Amino acid sequence: MEIVLVAAVSENGVVGKDGGVPWSYPADVDQYKETVRGHPVIVGRRTFDEMEPIEGVSHLVLTSDDSRSDSRDDVEYVSDPAEAVSLAAARDDVVYVIGGGAVYALYEPVATGARVSRIPETVEGDSFFPDLGDSWVPGETIHYDGFEVELFENRTPAAVDSLGRE
Repeated sequence: MEIVLVAAVSENGVVGKDGGVPWSYPADVDQYKETVRGHPVIVGRRTFDEMEPIEGVSHLVLTSDDSRSDSRDDVEYVSDPAEAVSLAAARDDVVYVIGGGAVYALYEPVATGARVSRIPETVEGDSFFPDLGDSWVPGETIHYDGFEVELFENRTPAAVDSLGRE
């Protein structure tokens, strides 16, 4: 099972501000949606509440509220981070983790890869992408007009059952 972090990150590590994204790069949104389409995604509840669900994607929404539910077929609320991965694995061999900052930090140790859009701006924000540790190695860089996407591989991801444990 591949667990891949997908984020657009400013030069100073910001991924969000006040529940939104503090920049506009339509080409990045397009490549992001194309990447995740057809695969399950894990997303934090606050991030999910601020976004439009992505067509063709199964959304596993991580929340601490066990009573949440949704009538849409492509949205499922989950309170256990390891269970979210298990549900994703039942659907596909790749799951994308799409934010927010706390969710990226939670899944970073167990993720097998990262796809990071480098936004060439320094912005104020309240949500940040975690520093990738020493086990992460850079791979391919994909150049777009106005930004780049860097791919990373985690050489030694932790076991999924370690999620949420200290």
